[in-house]
Amino acid sequence: MLRMGVVGLGLLVAVGGCGKQPSAASQPGESVLAAYRRMRESCRTGQYRRLEAMIDPNERIGVVDTLMAVDALLRADRRREHLLTERYGEAVAELFSLQWLGNQLGPFSREVQVVSHRDDGETAVVMVQVADRLPLEAVRFTRRQGQWVYLPGPPPTGFVEALDGITAAIEQSTTVLRRDPQMELTAFERYLADHVDPLIRQAAAAAGPPTRQPATRPSR
Repeated sequence: MLRMGVVGLGLLVAVGGCGKQPSAASQPGESVLAAYRRMRESCRTGQYRRLEAMIDPNERIGVVDTLMAVDALLRADRRREHLLTERYGEAVAELFSLQWLGNQLGPFSREVQVVSHRDDGETAVVMVQVADRLPLEAVRFTRRQGQWVYLPGPPPTGFVEALDGITAAIEQSTTVLRRDPQMELTAFERYLADHVDPLIRQAAAAAGPPTRQPATRPSR
């Protein structure tokens, strides 16, 4: 049975977008590092329209849709984690937590350190390290009309829909727990195996090769 954290989502930011017209772009004369940091801040604060304006038009819809889908998934996971902590204890809640996905967002991950950058005038690359992992990740930009534009990769098909399916399943598993205050942990695990784990495998297949090794629930 899969652990609730077993998803290779390394291509996460290759998709996403909210479908609205961008309202702001990177600022003229801004350095690529400043543009990258402002892009991350727009993501962190949920300013998705501002973020869209800093992403290549061919991919901006996919990137923001993915980031929004992951944000919704993590919110649902935090609600369930709170209930699991109350019911079974913190150690069990951490076992099922998906919060590590916050560091599977490439340049938008929670823990990112800029290692170096190269600005060639019309193109630039920012090398970042995510959560102390190797290899480093290259965040590529191009200058258009005096402004830096982020160039993500192409989106995997069906990934956002797969994330939405996991979110719905997490919310349903929370409802199942609330409806049965006496539910034993083994019964909850069986529920996840039947209703949630298949959706995780679907998302992993849509995302492509995993960026972390699969894990299994430790035996108790």
